[in-house]
Amino acid sequence: MPPKPTLPPLCLQSTLIQPGNNRAMLNGQVVAEGDKLGDITIIRIESDNVIVSFEEQVVRIMLDVTPPDNPQIHPASENPAKQPSFSADADNSTAEQN
Repeated sequence: MPPKPTLPPLCLQSTLIQPGNNRAMLNGQVVAEGDKLGDITIIRIESDNVIVSFEEQVVRIMLDVTPPDNPQIHPASENPAKQPSFSADADNSTAEQN
């Protein structure tokens, strides 16, 4: 008997839940309930997962919440926006831009 086919890697990137019009971004493609992605059928789209069927298996794919590896994005604590610094002397107050 030949080996059972394995489910190809799937990455659920986002979901859009609207009455009667749920959509998901799965492996970079927008899909709706009932759509086919190769041999995979999209059964149901929920807010944080998609249920698919492949061969005779039913599988739940969870939303991938891993942040992208993007060097352009930094937590605010690591890359604070430049703010004007204020200093006051005895005679008047001044604002000095850094």
